[in-house]
Amino acid sequence: MNLDNYSVEDSTHNLICSHQYNRHSRVDYYMPCLILKDMPCKRYKLVVFGDHRSKDKSKKQIRYVSCDRVTIKPDAVGGLDE
Repeated sequence: MNLDNYSVEDSTHNLICSHQYNRHSRVDYYMPCLILKDMPCKRYKLVVFGDHRSKDKSKKQIRYVSCDRVTIKPDAVGGLDE
């Protein structure tokens, strides 16, 4: 699979992530992603853009995650005026 065919502008969903630094410090964040395939056992195959350490969205990787960790991006949904 060639990841060069995908860009962050194509992302339609967000992957819910968290990073725990120690017992008392946890940071929750979203990473833009694109669903490639619906897998068995309530999982998705995703292309995830970016890295939790930087704002650079050029890094791309394949991840297999549970469906409950993926949400639709607000800007991917039609406007509320309709």
